[in-house]
Amino acid sequence: MSLNIARILQKSKGAYSASQQYDILDIVQQGAALYESKKPNNIGHAVTDTAWWNLHYDLSEAIAAATSVNMPTTEDPTLIRRIMCIGTDGQPHAITPLTLIKYVMETLVDYDVIARPKPSNS
Repeated sequence: MSLNIARILQKSKGAYSASQQYDILDIVQQGAALYESKKPNNIGHAVTDTAWWNLHYDLSEAIAAATSVNMPTTEDPTLIRRIMCIGTDGQPHAITPLTLIKYVMETLVDYDVIARPKPSNS
């Protein structure tokens, strides 16, 4: 006989659907946010209902910052907004870090990162 007495791991259930039943610790995505079900038999409760859901992560601000075309340029590498690259057509292109991350995640291609130190003014 098998008996489930507890659940200790979260389980991704993909995009949120009001018609699907979720269990405790199920993770769903709505927009740029991930929500975790607090209770079993969670069906029809909006992810904004805090009695049923915990906001797990919200990447809205990070995505907005990474994709903004109005950000000033900076020498601080922690504030990179655009990456210059050479496209398959041999022409220069500017891409956002988010675009690069999505491409890597979707294609699972390995990248070699080549860095050059900034020339000193001596």
